[in-house]
Amino acid sequence: LLSLVACTAQPDAMLVDTFYRGELGTARVYMQNNLSKDRNDRDYLLDRMRLGIVALGDGYPQVAGPVLDEVYDVLRTAGLNADRTVSSVVINEDQKIWKGEPFEQAMAYCYVAAHYAEIGSWDNTRAAALNSLFHLRDFGTAETGRRKNSEDLIRQAETRGNDYLDKGYVSRESNFALGYLLCAIANQQIGRIDEANDYYAHATEANPALEDLVRTFRGGKYNTVLIVDAGRGPQKTASGPDNAIATFMPLTPSDGTALRVVTSAGEADYPIVVDLNILARDHMWNNLEDVRIAKSQVGSLMMTAGAITGMYGVQNRDNTMGYVGLGLLAAGAFAKAGAHADTRYCEVMPQRVYVVPLELGPQDTTVTLQVLGNPASRMVVTGFPLEKSDTAVLRYIRLVAVRNGPAPDWATCGVIRFDNDRVPKMPAGSGPYILGGNSVRTPTEAVFDEYLRRGLYTDLTLSEFEDLYKAEGISVNPDWEANADTMPGRHLLEGGVSLIAPLGGKAGYTRIFGKTALPYAPKSELLRDYRQRLEPTPSAATWPASEPATPAEMNPER
Repeated sequence: LLSLVACTAQPDAMLVDTFYRGELGTARVYMQNNLSKDRNDRDYLLDRMRLGIVALGDGYPQVAGPVLDEVYDVLRTAGLNADRTVSSVVINEDQKIWKGEPFEQAMAYCYVAAHYAEIGSWDNTRAAALNSLFHLRDFGTAETGRRKNSEDLIRQAETRGNDYLDKGYVSRESNFALGYLLCAIANQQIGRIDEANDYYAHATEANPALEDLVRTFRGGKYNTVLIVDAGRGPQKTASGPDNAIATFMPLTPSDGTALRVVTSAGEADYPIVVDLNILARDHMWNNLEDVRIAKSQVGSLMMTAGAITGMYGVQNRDNTMGYVGLGLLAAGAFAKAGAHADTRYCEVMPQRVYVVPLELGPQDTTVTLQVLGNPASRMVVTGFPLEKSDTAVLRYIRLVAVRNGPAPDWATCGVIRFDNDRVPKMPAGSGPYILGGNSVRTPTEAVFDEYLRRGLYTDLTLSEFEDLYKAEGISVNPDWEANADTMPGRHLLEGGVSLIAPLGGKAGYTRIFGKTALPYAPKSELLRDYRQRLEPTPSAATWPASEPATPAEMNPER
């Protein structure tokens, strides 16, 4: 029991590894399959925050929307942990339902805002972003002039008494530049110009480096907004006596480096809007640790009392006193073990966030992004131009954050290798991927008619054409985007059975349709029989030109 109590939460290795390598589809399906359904589960909110951010980055609004809506509702729930106070004091802090540090909560509201902006709901974007601007408790600076951290507050609470944590602060407005900037953009998009200008002013007050960026936004000459996450967010760890103090350790250094963006109009550099390393070490953006410290102190006193009582019993051959001492010693050890800080945190938060206004035209089929001085962060995002809209179109993009080595080929090639539902091109002579071509469009009547006009599959009816997909277990649902209950699995090009394409202009779109894929291996007799009637002509777009496919390599058993 002591060993269980003393355990501290560790980052989810599978999630972290796949997410930061840019394999968002694998990370998304992993979180979908491991999502807690119990609203009383202590990781209920954490799981949904993870999945919402991953799905948002992968470009699947039908997954991100429902879980981010739940995050939004839970974060606004008052007294979320009211019924868990006793178990937290007796056992340890991570028995509470996880709600995140204040900076994690503010970021979560911004991801909700980004999701609404991506689906064109700027009024809901405004509402969500406003929730990120809650008031903060400011205990001032230390004697050296730096911002106080949790350890400073604990030391002062010990000398000044517990009233210090309740009354020693000043309530102040938020300094969260990202929240102000999103509020300003949303107000501008819905025509509330005066309110937009007020929030733009707050954004530059919170981060003076944004002055030029805000000037561009105020001018209104943009039709596309990119929110770009880069780097690995800080990791929450336990430190201090009995590991009772929660601290955040930077994983990606803070360096103030700009983001370079290249379009047909040229290149421009954009400043960091928010640095989570800075927020994580500022006491205003952290939860107080008074309960954990109290338990640690009680545990130490109980162990000391237990040792003294036990020794007295042994020396005087008093079994009763000996057992009492042993009980106090065990209870003290239990309390000390349970005094450790709750080290759960949202592992998919970034180290920094950029916001980019762009005026893109039909000639802009790609946008290149790179953190200056970091070639591994380079991403040539495909899927442009985006849909036409009366307001600006927003895309949230998660850059790859590999620890060592270059960026993956798909992230930098800037090529769409597969015809898809989002940006359909239908190259002349191309057929479905499952039949050796490079199209992964949903087999609708319109798509089939286009094949027939090209002289392909004239020996099939539409029903027989669809049966080939169904025999392979491939999900065929033309109305998937209108189905709120749809939760797409892994895409067909990544070993799954889904044809649902992510939004264009996203890291997920760039990955799925930019990778070089092996020829499709049929699973059913129906598809194998039909393919035998076709001459195997695998598309060059799905097989490296230096390694042409051979009949043996087309064998489905391979």
